[in-house]
Amino acid sequence: MKFPRHIVGDLCEAIAVKELTARGYTVFTTTQAHSPIDIIAVAPGGETLYLDVKADRFRTNPDRKKPSRIYRKRSDQQKLLGVRMCYVNERTEELHITAA
Repeated sequence: MKFPRHIVGDLCEAIAVKELTARGYTVFTTTQAHSPIDIIAVAPGGETLYLDVKADRFRTNPDRKKPSRIYRKRSDQQKLLGVRMCYVNERTEELHITAA
């Protein structure tokens, strides 16, 4: 069954909050519909992550043995703020957070 994108996006954000909280982060979410940051996560040691959450998607290429992740570009504002991309697999609930 296919869901509208905003429902998948909301699900991925909820999964990210759950997983980051389980890892010991204090998590803050935005109340705005359009924001360069979806989640701010603060580790017990003080490390702060500014995250833009996306559903994890892969591209198949006949020349490669396995599918490759589709990476989204950060906006100029996100680059300035140090926002990292957080890809969430809604089926396995795995997170992939890019480097700063």
